[in-house]
Amino acid sequence: MPLAMISTQTRASAHSVKSIDAAEHPARTRTECSFCLKRFDVRDVETQVVPSNVRAHRDEGFHVWRCPDCGTLHCLEVVDLPAYYQNYPLSTKYGPATRIVYRNLFDRLTRCGFMPQHRFLDYGCGQGLFLRFVREMGYQNGHGYDLYSSITEFRNPQALQKEAYDYILAQDLLEHVEHPRELLRELDSYLRPGGHILIGTPNADDIKLKRHRDYWNQLHPPYHLHIYNRKTLEALGAELAWESVQFYDRPYFDTKVFTLNSRAYVSYQRFSDGTADALSGHVRRRRLLLSPSFMFFAKFGYWFSPKADMAVMFRKPRTR
Repeated sequence: MPLAMISTQTRASAHSVKSIDAAEHPARTRTECSFCLKRFDVRDVETQVVPSNVRAHRDEGFHVWRCPDCGTLHCLEVVDLPAYYQNYPLSTKYGPATRIVYRNLFDRLTRCGFMPQHRFLDYGCGQGLFLRFVREMGYQNGHGYDLYSSITEFRNPQALQKEAYDYILAQDLLEHVEHPRELLRELDSYLRPGGHILIGTPNADDIKLKRHRDYWNQLHPPYHLHIYNRKTLEALGAELAWESVQFYDRPYFDTKVFTLNSRAYVSYQRFSDGTADALSGHVRRRRLLLSPSFMFFAKFGYWFSPKADMAVMFRKPRTR
């Protein structure tokens, strides 16, 4: 699910953050593009201070900069991420709405031939909610892995076997890792020749840093380290000889069902403090029904999607 829009309190904190001099603090900053591997002085490139949208850290701002060569976005500050993840809001809700949006994600797999007999890996599965949906659909060969999951089953490295899977899902994962090529090589080793891998991630090309309040969900510092665009993501896949077979220009949770779209989620969160934690809160239905903006996006938000997320389905060659 999407994260949040920026709150009034957070906007104020963004302007109080002092700029970090990358030359003075090289050990605490990220100045090399993770795609083209060129190093830049961030004072010479497009940069924007973006506050954290996790409630525990909403008074902290982080510098996001864009590589002038490939367009990839990067979070400048290097932080103790395990400490930040201790306060990370996790979604544990599973109900009719979840099933509807997961059906969208599931359909992206089945359109490329995903069938019940195939072995499937949800890498970075979190609490395993999508895997639960897949199993409910009759696909019993599904497995999940997430080193940071609170569920013991999903931290078992025995799930990671060489060329064991016909289909792999890496949803909302790539932007969280420091070294994309290492991750993709690892996933390639688990994928059978001729198998498919679906990668969902924000799209840097459609994120305007000057209007960062509109893209707080996708920027999400300091948790999102690097954000790619279609060209760089497909190029990373091509380095492994993966063929791009399908491109999606919107998140899987954009649907035409009432309230189930990214613009409605954002509108909903504005009734709280605007943080990612707000999705777990409760807003009185009367307040929502009396809000013209919420009701508009609840009905028509699908057609006004910012399309700042993307997904690419890749196919691994049968031979190399």
